[in-house]
Amino acid sequence: MTFDFSKIKPKKRGDLPVDPVELFQNLKVYDSGINDLWLAQGDALRKWHENRAKPDVGIVLNTGAGKTLVGLLMAQSLVNETREKVLYACSSIQLVEQTREKASGYGLDVTTYFRSDFSNDLFTRGEAPCITTYQALFNGKSRFLNERLAAVIFDDAHAAEHLLRDHFSLRIARTEFSDVYAAVHALFKGYHDKTGKAGSYAELEDPRCHHLFLIPPFELHSQLGEMTRILREARLQQEKSTMFAWEHVRDHVDTCCIMISGDDITITPPFVPVRSLPYFNTGVRRVYLSATLSAPDAFARTFGCIPEEVIAPTTTAGECERLIVIPSRANLERDDIEMAKDLIDRRKALVLVPTYSRATRWEDVVQPPPRNEVSRYVREFRDAPAADSVKLLLAARYDGVDLPGDTCRAMVIDDLPMGVGPLERYLWEHLRLSAILRTTIASRVVQSFGRISRGMSDHGVVILVSIQKCQPIELT
Repeated sequence: MTFDFSKIKPKKRGDLPVDPVELFQNLKVYDSGINDLWLAQGDALRKWHENRAKPDVGIVLNTGAGKTLVGLLMAQSLVNETREKVLYACSSIQLVEQTREKASGYGLDVTTYFRSDFSNDLFTRGEAPCITTYQALFNGKSRFLNERLAAVIFDDAHAAEHLLRDHFSLRIARTEFSDVYAAVHALFKGYHDKTGKAGSYAELEDPRCHHLFLIPPFELHSQLGEMTRILREARLQQEKSTMFAWEHVRDHVDTCCIMISGDDITITPPFVPVRSLPYFNTGVRRVYLSATLSAPDAFARTFGCIPEEVIAPTTTAGECERLIVIPSRANLERDDIEMAKDLIDRRKALVLVPTYSRATRWEDVVQPPPRNEVSRYVREFRDAPAADSVKLLLAARYDGVDLPGDTCRAMVIDDLPMGVGPLERYLWEHLRLSAILRTTIASRVVQSFGRISRGMSDHGVVILVSIQKCQPIELT
């Protein structure tokens, strides 16, 4: 038998489906839970297809409405249209791995990039989108800064604000750069002496001091030469903890905010200049996926714009029965965290805390997983029988953990999911500008509820602790 290989030709660009609904219909879906597009998913995809040429489009779908499938179909649709490079950004490596698993179930080929490694060459050949992290995309030495991109899909766009600022914020830890810390501290001591703040400024001699001192711009400018010399001689570009942020701020120290606390010095721009990055150039299309784009102020602070088209299909996904328990409102003398521990003692439960230091209050019940093994711990928790009293504790992870139905019926949220940096903390604590962050925090609280409640037939109990001193926030 002979074969005429000359008749086998690669597909032409026009042979690849560009309409995302048609693309889905051509897929060989392996996920048994996917039979067809849900109504809201189809509405979102069709409306986006009509507006696909616009540079900034927001897609709003409730938690549990199948946002990941919508985003992946859009990403592959853009690849098929342009045959160029398209990125799909997630907020953590765990979410990259989770999205890759979902893509495989949908029958979609993807490339992943994290820890400086591409999983295959489909992205570089312009055949599939690359799923990566915000960290890989926005660090000062990102390999994608020099890539020619056709589009970027920002998943969980509501969670991006603090991630982006972190990458543009140079933090000089006192323990790692003791000489630099001492030199900068001494540089601005004279100013605080003249303004009558010598006593409180002296408290910074104690590394445990959490008081924040903002250096006024005029004082920074008067000391700019010496400040620049100190930073240059510190060789910040050679240390892993500082090299990536230093790349962003090294030529713009004069336009940054300088804040000093007992344990570090932070240099950060007042507004994150994301529009200076090539991902926001003319010709690059951007899609923002979110469950909550109701706070345009937070969105503008993050991405420097408001989407000219926001697509928000009507859906009942995420609308479920929730019992919210606040032990501190019971007027009992017991600590509300201890009460929460008793409530979940014999139940399978998820515990969310804002920081790893906060997690120590739960160490007699559960320990947080190692940072590089979160995906495995989440998977094992999800697969554990509902009758088990196993616990899972996650620090600063309020997105991307799906525990529907009997996989988890009880959740504790310990303290508000702040996740803010020194500048936001200064605005909140010293200038009392709480309204600036209130919408952001409210959005994270709502997102947290969605970890264990995914649809109309779902239900769960949410226990809120350590909130007795918090100002009221409107949850929308």
